[in-house]
Amino acid sequence: MNFSTFLIFSTQSIDTLTQSYDDKWQAMDQSDALMAAAGQSDLMIVVTAVVLVIWIVLFTFLYRLDNKITKLENEISENDSV
Repeated sequence: MNFSTFLIFSTQSIDTLTQSYDDKWQAMDQSDALMAAAGQSDLMIVVTAVVLVIWIVLFTFLYRLDNKITKLENEISENDSV
């Protein structure tokens, strides 16, 4: 038996195995896809939460800064009027 004959026989046995278990492998692929989608969904939730926290901190900082500036402007205008 030479190498090319061995290669042909080994390829045929793989094809038979694939045909026998094809439906089971497809089901596993579908469940893996479902798990991957669930994992990506979890990641999207984390990313959305982090971005939301960043926006909340940014707006809180700007709101407090605006209040402090308004307070300083009022003090300056009171000192000018006196």
